[in-house]
Amino acid sequence: MNLPRYMTKRTFLVAVVIAIVVVGVGSMAWGHASDGDDRAPVTYLSASWAKSYPTLGSLFEAADLVVVGTVRGVAGTKEDTVAAGAQRSSLRFTNFEVAVGRVISPDVSQSRVSAGAAILIHQTGGVGDDGRRVELTDDPLLVEGTTYLMFLQYNDGFDTYTVLGGPQGRMIVAGDMVTSLSRTYPGRAIQDLGLVDFPLADIGQQSAARSD
Repeated sequence: MNLPRYMTKRTFLVAVVIAIVVVGVGSMAWGHASDGDDRAPVTYLSASWAKSYPTLGSLFEAADLVVVGTVRGVAGTKEDTVAAGAQRSSLRFTNFEVAVGRVISPDVSQSRVSAGAAILIHQTGGVGDDGRRVELTDDPLLVEGTTYLMFLQYNDGFDTYTVLGGPQGRMIVAGDMVTSLSRTYPGRAIQDLGLVDFPLADIGQQSAARSD
């Protein structure tokens, strides 16, 4: 089996375990649906998140890194058969390359990442060679060219990051405003902070206040 350059066999197997822990130990449900446009159908995976982050404060408390970054594209994808209780399913994973525009937390002097750096975001789901997409129902795939505010957990040993709570730890940035995914994808059942045009400066101030 040929793995992408950023994955060894051991790395990939552990990545599978990490993804299962992230989505929780509940049952997984698969379904096929049209995405509302002329692209190939999407296979949606429903799962429960292991932890919830209902406030910005809880996200800041748990995050290893908080950045504003723009998705450059896909660095690599992989899929494997995983078990969820008695059910076995093929599950795809994607590493997205993200260009960091701004580090909000921790303090820049303490962060391993600085503005201008490129980081890898590890996400469950992806697009296969046949063009078909697999997504978690409440966690749409990162979109190339889109800028996000992201609360991240570092995957030690793999040099990748995972968004905390999936849709809870990722918001879209437009200009100087931040909007939650639930408002960007109104047709999907996404539980997050429900922010709409929230000033990015206020989020930065909250980070500064927590470090005082």
